[in-house]
This record gives sequence, structure tokens and C-alpha cells, in this order.
Amino acid sequence: MVTLYIENKKDPLINDEAQELICFATVHEVKSWQALLDLYFQLKRQNSVKKVLFLLEDIGQCEYTSMHASMEDRLYFDTTELVKDDLDSSWDNVKPFEFQYHIQQLLKPEHLIEINRLYNKFNRD
Repeated sequence: MVTLYIENKKDPLINDEAQELICFATVHEVKSWQALLDLYFQLKRQNSVKKVLFLLEDIGQCEYTSMHASMEDRLYFDTTELVKDDLDSSWDNVKPFEFQYHIQQLLKPEHLIEINRLYNKFNRD
């Protein structure tokens, strides 16, 4: 049986919209790909009005890679004008604005790439 551990930050200063963006879960005791897919589809049904992002990666590594990617010129979002103090919650509360900006940038035609252009781009060693 697949076990899902939901990890929420419990800081009362983080607004609900930001909370949804920093909430994640880890999956344990996966016995089969089918069990993992069943869990994914169950989560999608339970959260039908939201997007469920399912990554097969360590959350710390995802956050680290995302941080570097967001520093690129096309994705950089200056949060300094929105942050009133240096509390962690202040930085987390700007995440919805940063996320919205990233979506706008990634949906620009010049930033889109067709999946078939990636064929044979990776080594199979």
C-alpha cells in the first residue's frame, strides 16, 4: 500500500494562497507503478479545482533546482518591493505573485518548446 505523508507549514502569518504553494507531500512504501498512479488519480479527483504536481524527486532537490531556474533573466521576479520585513512568512506570502509571474513568462510563445524537439538530446549511457 502507498503511504502519503502531507507536510504543511503551520506558520499563522502565511496566507492561505501561499500555504497552498508551499504545501507538499511525500510518498512512501510504493509497491508498484500502478499503486503510485492510482494515488495520483485519487489526488486529482479530490482536488479537481487545483493542479496536482507529482514529481518523482526529492523535495529539497526540487526547491534547490527551482531556485536556480528562477534566477535566470526570463524568470527573475524582484520580490524586494513586496516584502515588508525579513520574516520567512513575508517571503512566503509573495509566492503567489512570483508563481503567477513565472506562469506568464513560461507561456510566452518564445519560451515554449515542442516535446519532439527534445528527441535524441539526452545521452543513453
